[in-house]
Amino acid sequence: MKHEVKEVGPCKLAINVELESDKVKETIAGKYRDLADRVALPGFRRGHIPHKILEKRYGKELMEEAKRDLVESSYREVLEERKLSALGEPEIELDKITLENDKPLAFEIKVEVKPSFEVKDYKGIKAERKQPRVTDADVQRGLDRLREAKGEIEPIEGTAQDDDLLIVDQELLVDGASVVKNENLPVAVSKDIAIFGKPHPELYLLLAGAKAGEVRECAVKIPESFDKPDFRNKEGVVRLTIHEIKRRRLPELTEQFAKDMDFDSLDALTAAVRKRLADEKEEAANAAVEEQILEHLLKATPFQLPEGLILRGVDSLMKREQVHMEVQGLPEDKVKARLEELARASTEYVVSTLRVHFLLDEIAKKERIFATENEVEERIGRIAQSTGRWPTEVRKHYEENDLMGQLRTDIKYDKAKALLRSQAVIQEISE
Repeated sequence: MKHEVKEVGPCKLAINVELESDKVKETIAGKYRDLADRVALPGFRRGHIPHKILEKRYGKELMEEAKRDLVESSYREVLEERKLSALGEPEIELDKITLENDKPLAFEIKVEVKPSFEVKDYKGIKAERKQPRVTDADVQRGLDRLREAKGEIEPIEGTAQDDDLLIVDQELLVDGASVVKNENLPVAVSKDIAIFGKPHPELYLLLAGAKAGEVRECAVKIPESFDKPDFRNKEGVVRLTIHEIKRRRLPELTEQFAKDMDFDSLDALTAAVRKRLADEKEEAANAAVEEQILEHLLKATPFQLPEGLILRGVDSLMKREQVHMEVQGLPEDKVKARLEELARASTEYVVSTLRVHFLLDEIAKKERIFATENEVEERIGRIAQSTGRWPTEVRKHYEENDLMGQLRTDIKYDKAKALLRSQAVIQEISE
């Protein structure tokens, strides 16, 4: 086999291959032998069907299979010989490749490969680290979040306040006529309250202080995206008839509350909250150091990325965002406009993420860093604990969704970042 490899773009190679006629003839003959042993035709013993009959009946499909096998095996051989790490599927125009018996087979494959670069001087990088400090106010906020999580929403008498939940009938009127009416809708009293997807602070001011049984009205302009064309861009009124006001009642921070949270005492619960916050701040401080180190290395290590890989990453990110917006019920025109806004930011994000991944991968390779099975089990255990599932459930989910490889990669990258941090020159500064 002859082959030539040339660069045709950033991290993109064109591989030109020529297979000798003997290799082609041998492959085709082998295909016919296998076929003769498999098929059965009336009047012929298996394995003794004349070649011309097989060629007439199955020749076209057999030649396509032989061509595909020759191209794929040659491609894998070139990758192995050249020690190339392919990214994604290769570009092969099989329909333009002609296979003939007793003649050489020539074809071209284009493939993106991992960028080639060397990471230098990644030890002893200077970075600043804020000394994590947990204040009493931090602990109190943490305890309050636990109270909020255990709070119960109850009907109340009196006037609506911030964060209360109103049960209302909502009606849209145009020229006094009802256009849309929805009953018993929950509406939160919030400064972020929106109508037709846009913030409407006037409605917030109307609802704050309202009582059950009252009616509140707010002028609106119906948007172009409204599902009833006759009313688009018209002036209207949103009428809210308030049936009930509900408020979250928070439990008192008592010894009993701590016991309900499976702690022996309130002091034990407070200590646990303080420790959790300290751990979180410690992780955040370490992550900030790692980010400084990676930023330094990225500036010191220029390398190009495969364009196709970037496009696939952006496409995947945009599709996830599109699904998220559609689930929220945003109209099609707003989804389209938002996606156009996100396109550039998404490209920058994908490029930055990919560069970090390739950089960490190279460091892990040089330092022989990999994820051990014990580390995989430990990570699965942590995921299980944080999501309230059994470790066996988490492992099953990762295996069924083909995520174990990504899990091992994440562990490898975390270990590479920890190595960079451990060997950096870090200056501690007050928070």
